[in-house]
Amino acid sequence: MRTFATNTESYSFARTHSRAKPSDSPKLALRKSIAQASSQGKARCACGGICPRCQIAGLSAPSAGHSALASPQRPEVVVEPKTSLDTSVFAANATLVEVMRGKRFLSFGAFGDAVRLVQEALVASEIRRPSTPPTRLPKFGVDGIFGRETKQAVEEFQSEYGLAVDGIVGPQTLYWLDETFKNYTGRPSAEPPHKIPGRFPGELKATLQKPSSVNLTMNADNAVEADTTMGPRISAKATFTATVAGQEGKVFFVQNVRGVERKVHWQRTTDCTSECEQARAFVGKAQGLDTSLPYNSLPRTVTSEAQTFQTDDQPRHEAESAQNPKGDFRAGDVVHLFAHDQFRMFLAFGPASPLFDFSEFEALGFIDWEWKGKVRFTFDGSTWSAGSVQSRIDPSPASMIQARALIFLGPLYTGDEVDRNLRSKGTKVDEKPDAW
Repeated sequence: MRTFATNTESYSFARTHSRAKPSDSPKLALRKSIAQASSQGKARCACGGICPRCQIAGLSAPSAGHSALASPQRPEVVVEPKTSLDTSVFAANATLVEVMRGKRFLSFGAFGDAVRLVQEALVASEIRRPSTPPTRLPKFGVDGIFGRETKQAVEEFQSEYGLAVDGIVGPQTLYWLDETFKNYTGRPSAEPPHKIPGRFPGELKATLQKPSSVNLTMNADNAVEADTTMGPRISAKATFTATVAGQEGKVFFVQNVRGVERKVHWQRTTDCTSECEQARAFVGKAQGLDTSLPYNSLPRTVTSEAQTFQTDDQPRHEAESAQNPKGDFRAGDVVHLFAHDQFRMFLAFGPASPLFDFSEFEALGFIDWEWKGKVRFTFDGSTWSAGSVQSRIDPSPASMIQARALIFLGPLYTGDEVDRNLRSKGTKVDEKPDAW
């Protein structure tokens, strides 16, 4: 059964945040946004008027009775992205330059020098009293690994600066990290480079001998298909085949969800006078979150004789009557379904005993794959019919990438709950299927 991570984050397509006009300068845009927040009686900033954001906006420190907590209701501060980075170490890093230009993002699971520089800026930007110790990155410090601690620090920074709180470093978050760090002379000394573990936290004991022969392949068994048996549904299927030989240990599959995007557009074309059309979207960005351990198959003990075993992945997206304002389906109804999901299937290795103990393991390799499908369905009152299927499965076929990579663990929930999330967390969006 297809499973997804519970703590994927929902994103609204229909934002009501106050955004700057293209002609506004970053400072003017900031002043407008903060002025609006102030006029609505909302807190200006968690810093109390001392951070670069408030200094640029020309805000004075609040009265003694002012809360030091940022208001979650204040408008999001949106400024024009930078064309160059003022912090010299930022400008010299190619990855951060790409983040500035919006060509990539830094999020949970990333690692390297760019993450290390972001961590240094997060530590340097912490707003605290001189008598209190720093609280950002207290456990792992500046280690170049974008784990849970770094994600939390990014979210705190975004909350303080009035940004959308998603734990992802993009052009807007990097704008203010650059502003806070460009004149900072006391850069914290980074710890010696850490060995990137096979998973987070913990890693495999060095004494365990890895398999001498490993191979992992993927085959797209089915192209994206439309099914009308139980209502409008689209699905895909991919099979992963592993062949392993060695002296000790066990192997098993672990899957990480990298992104989930599901959309439904419903339209009533007959006998309808109001609320005759609605679109909803559920978007989950879950870089590195595990969905099942082991995934969809039992672990296998490694032996000197090569063993071959398989697992399959069958993501699907379906529409239910509760997803439209009328709460039912009638003759003449039209439904468009759209799905675009990205996954990473790992072949993992750990101690053989106990067989179902997964306290330590690491990746032998992985395959990244994604599927995209869009179909128009019509209802005649008793049965559904499907139009042409626009689809893609990439890559097909595929072979294992033998690079060290982080496997992250997270809570579970079944694929059936994606539809419930679509109803409860999915956001109404002002979109037409032609734009999907």
